[in-house]
Amino acid sequence: MDKNTRTKGRVFFQVCLLLMLLALPAISEPEREYLEYTAGLHADLSRVNREWNRKVKYELDIDHYGVREKWAYPSDGKGDCEDVAIAKKRALEGMGIESFFAVTKPQNGVRHVVLFVFTNKGALVLDTPADPVRFAKDLPYDWLFVQFPNDIWREYDSGDRVLPPLGYIFFQSGNVKK
Repeated sequence: MDKNTRTKGRVFFQVCLLLMLLALPAISEPEREYLEYTAGLHADLSRVNREWNRKVKYELDIDHYGVREKWAYPSDGKGDCEDVAIAKKRALEGMGIESFFAVTKPQNGVRHVVLFVFTNKGALVLDTPADPVRFAKDLPYDWLFVQFPNDIWREYDSGDRVLPPLGYIFFQSGNVKK
């Protein structure tokens, strides 16, 4: 194949790719409802956070399941951060409170999963093993991603802003066993 034919092939491919991208529906920030921040809400979140931080004995997935990473409800009382977050999420769902998983990189550099509850005052964080429920912007974490109702995960910054749609990252959360 000569150079001219290869160039035409690349241009054709790029035009097709551009047309496919233009045909996709516009991506906008997923809608979410903000709960009214109240002392009662904060107390409920704190109670759930404390309860599950005490109920689950911390154990890495490699020691618990023999695999590097597994998201599972801690039915046997053992688990790591995402397992505790799953338990907290289930407890909050039972109370009618919507929550979302968030991935952060704390100061020790290891990725860590917490639970967000969005309020009109900002995102509240249910953390493991820390008991106090605090606002995301007040924690010394580098926020990486936050989940939304439609299972889209997006980049997140500490100012309670979701970054532009270019930052969309799609994850399958179907591997969470209930």
